[in-house]
This record gives sequence, C-alpha cells and structure tokens, in this order.
Amino acid sequence: MPDFRIRLNDVDAAGVVFAARVCAIAHECYEDDLATAGFGLDRVLADGRYLLPLTRIEADFRKPLRHGDSITADYAVEVAVDRYVVRIRLRLPGGILAAEVAQHHRCVSASRTSLDLPTSLREALSRLPAGPSAAP
Repeated sequence: MPDFRIRLNDVDAAGVVFAARVCAIAHECYEDDLATAGFGLDRVLADGRYLLPLTRIEADFRKPLRHGDSITADYAVEVAVDRYVVRIRLRLPGGILAAEVAQHHRCVSASRTSLDLPTSLREALSRLPAGPSAAP
C-alpha cells in the first residue's frame, strides 16, 4: 500500500494517535488495499446478498504513532469457510512495527445466517501484501 500519513485529526492532545483511531486507520488501510487487490467493499454494499460484519477486534500497540509519521500496512490473513481474520500491521519507516490490529469478520446473509465466503473475496485476501512476522 502507499504510505499513510498521520494527520492532526488522528492524534490526541499529547500528539499521539489514540486507540480508536489506530483501529480506524488500520481498517482504512485494509479497505484501500482490498480494493487494490480487486475487491472493493463498495461491491459488498451494492450486492446486498451478503455482509461481512466485524465480530471482534484486537489491537496491540508497540510504538507511538505521531503527527506527521508515514506508515505502511502489511497483512497476515487466516481464512475459514464463513469467516476470516485479517491482521493489519502498521509499520513506521525501517519496518518498525507500531501496531497490529486483528479484525475478525464473518460472512452472513442479510437475514444474518452464515454464508461461505465468496471466492472473489478469498482471492483478494490472498493478494494483500504480506510482511515479516509480527514479532517485535
């Protein structure tokens, strides 16, 4: 993904990106990269036959992100029949891991019954840019 620059509205009074915004930035990176991989989430909304709700989110913060920082994202993806987990790793220059956000998604119908993940989504998830291990 192209660099994502931390902006003023991303930080708190101490000049550091706050927890909820880290989760939002991670999702923005994921959404942009998934579209680049051929699966825009606008397609899901327009289709209406299935939804991909977030069922759980976890975040580990390793280094503070500050106004003006340029970050990149890479991914580790775990796929099951009707769900997937995408681990979005936000990195500072030099590959320094700043945060890792794990988003757990499930595929359901509009009536909230479980559905198999679409093949097009599985393929796009496999094209997300992978990075080195998340170990510090």
